[in-house]
Amino acid sequence: MTRAIAAGIAGCLIIAPCSFALQNPFTESFDADASNWVDGGFAPAVYVPSGSIDGTSHVRTSFNFLNAQTDDTINVLRGHDDFDASGDAFVGDWLSGGVTQLSIAVRHSASVPLTMFTRVATSGNFPAAANIAFVPVLPNTWTELTFDVTPGPWILEFPMGGFGGVFGNVGNVQFGVSTPAALAGVDQDITFDFDNVQIVPGAGSLATVGLAGLAGLRRRRRA
Repeated sequence: MTRAIAAGIAGCLIIAPCSFALQNPFTESFDADASNWVDGGFAPAVYVPSGSIDGTSHVRTSFNFLNAQTDDTINVLRGHDDFDASGDAFVGDWLSGGVTQLSIAVRHSASVPLTMFTRVATSGNFPAAANIAFVPVLPNTWTELTFDVTPGPWILEFPMGGFGGVFGNVGNVQFGVSTPAALAGVDQDITFDFDNVQIVPGAGSLATVGLAGLAGLRRRRRA
């Protein structure tokens, strides 16, 4: 099945047009390095070889809330096509590519639970859409957050082209935090750990990719 899916991605023009770079399903597990992901200030994320949600490697960023006010939204991890993050596996048309969910595992060193969010944008950073995870991320505990790629839960920023204007041309995937009152103005570096950034297709999309892969395998056998 894995080979069929890979072949389907390579030959998806058999069924419908698809992005050159987008891979769906795809999981960035940071096995060897930070895969060109950066923090909110565009500094490279730090590769950590162990201690992730499954005991293996992950990436780390940090932020100091000294100059932040309560409820300020702070980006702490970016996967941008300008840096070829994850080989641009997240870049492209998520809608025609069948992406139905975005998920990530996160841990932080703050003393209070944090509210995290994701922000998805085009390569130029606008238009964009944000989605808040209404699951408190507890201190020093790995938490898996999942965001459905459907119009309802997303807040559009400068909604040029609407939901499709963002998810039809994704170039920038970000994760961030809403500043809690307990940290606003506090001079303390808070670390954020991330692992398993993942996009997945719906059942119908996965079946289509699988069929395309099988078609490709049959053609190669006949050749």
